Amino acid sequence: MNNLNSVVLEGKLIEIEKEDNSVLLQIETVRFYRENEESVKEICHFIIVLYSRLADYSSYCKIGDLLRIVGRLKETDNSVVVIAEHVERKGL
Repeated sequence: MNNLNSVVLEGKLIEIEKEDNSVLLQIETVRFYRENEESVKEICHFIIVLYSRLADYSSYCKIGDLLRIVGRLKETDNSVVVIAEHVERKGL
């Protein structure tokens, strides 16, 4: 039986990098929560890897777009990235 490896992220596109057979997107997510009666803003950055047709879809995206990414986590040599299985632009 396979273990579940799934992630859903929504964030602002801040970088696009095209490689030979893939596209790397960097998105920024913002989360607000309360800690000791204070509001805290948590910002995280994620690298998303797009292959094949999804890589072609990146040509429709521009910096600042709000994206929803569905994918799976993959460990590389020095980090963890998200391998995209579905990408959509929000607010269109």
